[in-house]
Amino acid sequence: MSVEVFSKEIVKPSSPTPDDLHHYQLSFSDQMSPPVYDPMSLFYSSDGDTKFNIDDISDGLKKYLSEVLTLYYPLAGCIKDNTSIDCNDEGVPFLEARVDCQLFDVIQNPIPRELNKLVPFELDAHTDIAFGVQLNVFECGGIAIIACISHKVADALSYFVFVRCWAAIACGDKDVVLKYADQEGIEKQKPPSRIEALSAFIWNRFVAATKDESGSEKLYSVHHAVNLRPRFEPPQPESSFGNLFSVAITISKLNRAGKRIIMAWCVRFPLYEADFGWGKPTWFGSPALTFKNLVFFVDTPLGDGIEAYVSLKKEDMAKFESDEEFHTFVSQT
Repeated sequence: MSVEVFSKEIVKPSSPTPDDLHHYQLSFSDQMSPPVYDPMSLFYSSDGDTKFNIDDISDGLKKYLSEVLTLYYPLAGCIKDNTSIDCNDEGVPFLEARVDCQLFDVIQNPIPRELNKLVPFELDAHTDIAFGVQLNVFECGGIAIIACISHKVADALSYFVFVRCWAAIACGDKDVVLKYADQEGIEKQKPPSRIEALSAFIWNRFVAATKDESGSEKLYSVHHAVNLRPRFEPPQPESSFGNLFSVAITISKLNRAGKRIIMAWCVRFPLYEADFGWGKPTWFGSPALTFKNLVFFVDTPLGDGIEAYVSLKKEDMAKFESDEEFHTFVSQT
């Protein structure tokens, strides 16, 4: 898959940020977050009744991005010294690119490393940019919107709330821009049991596949990224922006030398609510994960299953993929 960038612009907030908001202090959780970009890919098919006018789509995305940046003004600023953001309205890069293949070919057999070609900048680049977008146009007329947000600024839920807000403004639906969730409903939320089951299964097979054949005991720890919003007192709304997560750890067989695996999920997040006026995404995907020993869960398009992105060291991946019990319960893409 070849990708050619043919346009690059800077999109600035439609209204200037007030002087008293120019300094945005990063929280302790923000400062402890890794200096990498979280990429999210939204694919929209051009078929049947859906035909895209790329110029109109590009102009619309930039126009409404400019408007939503006035609400999420730190994204248009510069990250300074890992402690704060200078909200100077410098703007965010917006790239456009041509892709020499069919969109269907990409989503039918997604290869994460190939999806890395669709992002606006390197995922592990150490820059002061907080956010960036690339609009990719496929030969069939389908498009993919790839947005990267610095993990120093926000977590995954913040990303999806931002994109949903961006899409809401594009559709003229101002009521859902900063919609607060019902507090009673938040208090009653429980971790989905299917995530617990899938996490336990992957951890079990990871341990079985990578254990020391000599029989010596080794430390295996699983880290779960936990959304803290509903756990605050009082609970915080879904639209709370920033890194509001923590890590819960489960450990098996205590020993100093060992392996660690991190489980993160976006299940039941608004992945498929990014309707900019031409329908919801056909598929949501992620480029290759930056870290090793990381598992990332997302919903399938119909919500009837879970897609797991598994990133392991090369030697561990070979063992994991050859595990017979693992193949019994999963389908690979």
